Amino acid sequence: MEFNTFRDWGTKRGMTFEVTPPYTAEPNGAVERYGGYINDIQRTMIIDISLPDKANFWPFAVEAAIYTTHRLVNPKAGVSPLTHWRQELNIENPEPSLKHLRA
Repeated sequence: MEFNTFRDWGTKRGMTFEVTPPYTAEPNGAVERYGGYINDIQRTMIIDISLPDKANFWPFAVEAAIYTTHRLVNPKAGVSPLTHWRQELNIENPEPSLKHLRA
C-alpha cells in the first residue's frame, strides 16, 4: 500500500521504477557501495574516539557521516551533493556553511 502511493507519486513526476530480485545486491551496486562507504566512515569515527563496541552510538555516527559527506566536494561534479541539490531547488546561497564543523 505504502509503496503504491510512492509509485503513483513518482509516476506523476515522470519517474520509472524497476524491481530488483530479492536478496541480490548486484543490481543496486552504486547504492550498496555508498552504504558501505558510509559504514566505513561511521566505524572509523567510533574507533577514532575509542567508544566501546557495546556502546550503541552507531546511528549517531551514521548520521554524522552522511551529514559530513553531503558537504564534501565531489571531485567529478566539482560541487558538494548538498550544493548541487540546493542549486537544483534554486535556493539562495547554495553553498553550505562548514564553520560549525570541528575535528
